[in-house]
Amino acid sequence: MGERVKLTLFAMPKAFKGQFENIQLNAIESWTRLEPRPEIILFGDDEGTAEAAGRFGLKHVPEVERNEHGTPRVDRLFAQAQEVAANDLLCYLNSDIIVTPDFGRRVLGVAAEVGQPEFVAVGRKTSLPITALLDFASPSWEPDLRAWAAREGRQVTYDSDFFVFRRGTWPSIPPFAIGRCYWSSWFMYDARRRGLELVDMTPVVLTVEPRHDYSHARSTGGNKRLFGAEVEANRKRFRG
Repeated sequence: MGERVKLTLFAMPKAFKGQFENIQLNAIESWTRLEPRPEIILFGDDEGTAEAAGRFGLKHVPEVERNEHGTPRVDRLFAQAQEVAANDLLCYLNSDIIVTPDFGRRVLGVAAEVGQPEFVAVGRKTSLPITALLDFASPSWEPDLRAWAAREGRQVTYDSDFFVFRRGTWPSIPPFAIGRCYWSSWFMYDARRRGLELVDMTPVVLTVEPRHDYSHARSTGGNKRLFGAEVEANRKRFRG
């Protein structure tokens, strides 16, 4: 019998079309290769999400409350994840983030060592121009990715695209629109404000974001840059 699952990953994919099909398939497959394999939950009913969950044998929760622009609400997503997760230790990941096989062990290690029951662990992402499907069947996929990141990667210094926490860490979360700026910074601000331990995992984990635009965001009118009503609403809710 394999090692008991101790971690739940959850994500809210975009529609699996255009640039985001390969981007998200790469990310999700990388999560399935973590050891020990975590519980993985995909939320939402956008095109291709149910199929991706079936393809990789993942839990799928189709219904997530959305705002007037059709964008999932962060507060409702995190609440639902904590309701259905099999584990008290959870990790939200943006649906385009590729991780290496040691990510799960690193997360479990931080959770075991942290000095208080409520904490938040985050890390900077490395941006790479990945468009094709990665060959996860190749034994060299991880060292090849690490070498590519060292050679061409750009590290984003102001944000995190993953959040590790224990169930119940946030009694309340503002109704941010996911993926529209400010919401991820709020989690770090709130941890500091409340005196929670905030752990920067950047030195010990590689998280890779394939470069992409924001033409999928309805509130930008198809513009490739991220701006508009949802960004402004998130900014006002941030207050940090």
